[in-house]
Amino acid sequence: KALQHLMYGAGSYQSSDLAEVNYAKVAEALGCRGIRVEQPQQLADALQTAMAENGCPTVLDVVVTRDPGQMLPGVDNRTAQVKKGDRIA
Repeated sequence: KALQHLMYGAGSYQSSDLAEVNYAKVAEALGCRGIRVEQPQQLADALQTAMAENGCPTVLDVVVTRDPGQMLPGVDNRTAQVKKGDRIA
């Protein structure tokens, strides 16, 4: 989406806007565990809860912004140092 924003301008998106679906509820309807994460500070606890679940598959429904992110600079992932909180391209 960020590339489309850069190349064609705001509002000119192709096949990148998904409908608002609560995938955690869909998972529960299918017999799985569903956890919805709406705030960044909820993510660590949700991941711990999901990893501790042994009885059935768990779906993490992580809500993210619809705003296009900035294009990240290219890196050589073989030598890049990744720190906690970094977003990898």
